[in-house]
Amino acid sequence: MQELTKNNVTATPQNHDQATFCTKITKDMSVLTIDPTNLPTGNEALEVYRKICAFAGWPETFFIHNGKRIKVKEAEIDNKGTLKITRIVPEGKSEMDWKQYFK
Repeated sequence: MQELTKNNVTATPQNHDQATFCTKITKDMSVLTIDPTNLPTGNEALEVYRKICAFAGWPETFFIHNGKRIKVKEAEIDNKGTLKITRIVPEGKSEMDWKQYFK
């Protein structure tokens, strides 16, 4: 970083043969296929957690429960490797705790 602030860096052109392409992010990519009564564990939990983090802000991850769209705002992986969703926004409601909605 010091070299960057001193303008002591040389730009390197991109090698287009090694470049990769990513498609445009769409809302369809942020759909979670989870059962809120049986949250995933292990590698599946980590995959879902990473998806929640990746799509935070926009387009926001969500799942459908009883015909209602529920946005996931916060989640974590517990020490047993299970996904724990902590904050959600149920369709037509304000943000709330997971436990408050699923009590």
